[in-house]
Amino acid sequence: MTTPKGTGEHPKTSTRTAKETWALHVDGPSSKDGLGAGIVLTSPYGDKSTYALRFKFKCLNNEAEYEALLAGLWLAISMNVTYLEVFSDSMLVVNQIEETYEAKETHIQKYLTQKQMWIAKFETFEITQVPRSKNKEANALSKLASVAFNRLSKTVLVG
Repeated sequence: MTTPKGTGEHPKTSTRTAKETWALHVDGPSSKDGLGAGIVLTSPYGDKSTYALRFKFKCLNNEAEYEALLAGLWLAISMNVTYLEVFSDSMLVVNQIEETYEAKETHIQKYLTQKQMWIAKFETFEITQVPRSKNKEANALSKLASVAFNRLSKTVLVG
């Protein structure tokens, strides 16, 4: 664990306010080899939880992006995160969540309904569309899960 800048204290003993924002980077490409999700949840202190998830069902690319987002939200909720900023390279998903694009498909509306219930658990929630170049770690994890997962053991250590 790293020490917050300027405090000289360990994060557990810090007197900083509770309004510290966590960052969640998600990506969920669907490929002919399978569906994966890359999730990187970063604490305000820079500690990262990284996940490459393999899903055993077929879906379209936009649905894969929603699956990654929902898995990331679930992770953040399970870690009692209250202030969250999400980063995704899917312009469509970000705009549908911000309600600047309308979701007409019934299956996408179901994702948005689920997302709404989970977002309500955060005190603050923001989502930002970023270029793929700013989402490299989540992208790499999602590709690992969607393409190579069948050939790897469940424990993959990267040094």
